Amino acid sequence: MKLITFGLLILGVALSILGWLFDRLSKLNWLLKLVASEQASALQALELLAQNARYLLLSKHPGFGVLISRWPGLSKRNSITGIGRSVAFIEFGQQVQNDFELIAYSAGKQEIDPRWRYSQAQQVMNAELDKQVFWGGTIVFYLGIVITLISGVVELLGGN
Repeated sequence: MKLITFGLLILGVALSILGWLFDRLSKLNWLLKLVASEQASALQALELLAQNARYLLLSKHPGFGVLISRWPGLSKRNSITGIGRSVAFIEFGQQVQNDFELIAYSAGKQEIDPRWRYSQAQQVMNAELDKQVFWGGTIVFYLGIVITLISGVVELLGGN
């Protein structure tokens, strides 16, 4: 019996630590890919586009489908074969911000409207990621706490 309660204690603590790690997901790529692989792939695709103005994201990239499915106002989703970007520009307002637009291309390298701002695409992906990570981390953390408490109650009631 003591071995079972000790195992429950270890499992509960491990789950609590894992739930705590969810809060630091953006710094732990291995956990990010495990928990939210779609969002991680889309964020990686956006980063590739941000790093190289001439990069063309092709449909075989894992983040391609995720970006296309979230693209607002895009009607010809099936005919898109690549995503490129515009030149960078500075947007003045309350905050000065560097930005560029994402451009969807058909097989004939023709632009398909509308364009989508990089900053907006990043916000959409980060919002999805934050929501998924928050609930996943909260559930895992509290499950670990409950299992740890159960092991303590079992030990208290059955302990000799």
